[in-house]
Amino acid sequence: MPFPGNIDSFAGTAATGTSPLNSPDHAADHRSLGSALIAVEQLLGTTSASNGLLSNFTAGDQFLVIDSGGTLSGIITRGTAGHMILGTPSINGGTLANVFFNGGTANFAGGTINNLVTDTPALTGGTFAGTIVNNASLTGGTYTNPTITGIAYPLVKDKTTTAGSISNSTAPTTLYSYAIAANLLGTTGWMDTDLWGKAFNNTGGNAMLTIALLYSSGTTVGTLASTTRNLVTGTGTIDWNARFYLTNMGTTNAQRGGFLFAGQETVNGGNYTISGDGTVGVDSASLGTLGVRFQLGTASTSAWIMVNAAKTRLE
Repeated sequence: MPFPGNIDSFAGTAATGTSPLNSPDHAADHRSLGSALIAVEQLLGTTSASNGLLSNFTAGDQFLVIDSGGTLSGIITRGTAGHMILGTPSINGGTLANVFFNGGTANFAGGTINNLVTDTPALTGGTFAGTIVNNASLTGGTYTNPTITGIAYPLVKDKTTTAGSISNSTAPTTLYSYAIAANLLGTTGWMDTDLWGKAFNNTGGNAMLTIALLYSSGTTVGTLASTTRNLVTGTGTIDWNARFYLTNMGTTNAQRGGFLFAGQETVNGGNYTISGDGTVGVDSASLGTLGVRFQLGTASTSAWIMVNAAKTRLE
């Protein structure tokens, strides 16, 4: 069977030849060489054809190489790849889905990467969704639902400008909550939540305002802090900002958290503050929820509180 099934053997190379022109047959040798060359070209194809090794190949392109151990190496600059297990690639473009980097260090400079699992990547660009990375260097890109550990600066996990409000009700109401993925806090993770809003009381009497920070998992609901203070009538609209924190204390089932709520009364220019701090024991190895709950002591359309914006960060 000739090439590509087998390597061709040409008579002209045999040591038994007796005449350079006639033995072996010189013309037959040329025909064999021509047939072998055509077979090689048919296998490679052309850059303009729709099949063959050179299909869509342009000057400067390189083939990906898979060594004898099954490891792929090379540079991906375009195209679509799915269900990949890679070592230490450099990825500058293309679309990748369901990718796992097996203990390697990946360099991402562009492309769209979905459902990625990797260690110690350098992420300088691209779009990432459903990503789990460890010890990442993040200098650019767009991230959706990432789980990232081993980084030393805050990562915004959630932000909204449509949190909620309470008016004409005395029911305790959670105006902001965030679902915390299982093990996201590790044993020493720290989460900050900032809220911005307004409060108002013009009922003619004091309205008690209670603020509580909750952390729950499954059927366990832990109250980290709950504090009540009078919202004095006739003080005008209070523009307020509050910061809430939650952290694990060296283990996954012991947390500390608290808050500082501070506002400026627009009528008399006074400061309005509420604070609280405490501990709970909730299993953060399971899916949990951080909740901020407000309650007014007076039900009136002239007493209300609203959350206008919220942002949660992890570090």
